[in-house]
Amino acid sequence: MENNEMVKTIVEDFERNNKIMEYETGRSLSPQLKRAALLQVILYWYRMKAIAENVTETEVRLILPLQKSPKDRSFNMEGVVDLIRTNDGTFMYDLKSVEKEIILGQLEQVTQQLGIYAHIWQNLNNKKVNGASVISTAVPKEISSKLEGVNLESSAEILEILKDWNPLIDVNVEKPEVELITKKFGVVVDKISGKEFSPPSLDKLKSKAKGQDRDFGSLVCRKCDGRYSCGSYKDYMAGNDGKLGDLIKLIWSEEQDQDEYLEAATAANE
Repeated sequence: MENNEMVKTIVEDFERNNKIMEYETGRSLSPQLKRAALLQVILYWYRMKAIAENVTETEVRLILPLQKSPKDRSFNMEGVVDLIRTNDGTFMYDLKSVEKEIILGQLEQVTQQLGIYAHIWQNLNNKKVNGASVISTAVPKEISSKLEGVNLESSAEILEILKDWNPLIDVNVEKPEVELITKKFGVVVDKISGKEFSPPSLDKLKSKAKGQDRDFGSLVCRKCDGRYSCGSYKDYMAGNDGKLGDLIKLIWSEEQDQDEYLEAATAANE
């Protein structure tokens, strides 16, 4: 299928799925989020076309059942991946909608996650996983800015903009440390079951992972749904003079004026 035909199909399917989501949840995406989501799908097709056209199995559900946490709680580990099977072997892909730099900052955890998935699949099929990769579908700001006003059916122009964008991250799943990884998951299970939801420290929010130019608070916390009720995030944003900083200060203020709140919230979302 030609690119312009595929883009039209993607838009139609996206709109259909969005309507279904709105009907089922009673919620709708803002115009900005809706465009960003659609853009991720379209650009995935342009940049990862070779993978998209050759995927053998999509959304393969993998389960490692009846694991035990350190506090003897039972839990299952589940994941969903895409697979490509060729004469050269089986290759596993995991799509993530966050920026590539965030994935690189959490590469150890991501590698462990895919290692478990590979372990499950290999045991079920008695075959080797020959390679695994993560695909970051989030569009970098420098690329999205270049795409402003560009016709998304203009293949040559789009591909020229995307030529230096590589959303693929290869990970090593040769020898996953299954016991260590399941133990780490078990610790998380115990914390959730025990309602231990303490936020990271302010120092953690200000820290930068190796090779990152943005700190934990910027990379991770700004995407957390609970950030506006988090004391660590409040302290992190206390020195921010921007629009979001103003909103955080107002939320935590003892005296809240409704008009002020609406004005600050509107400004932060612009």
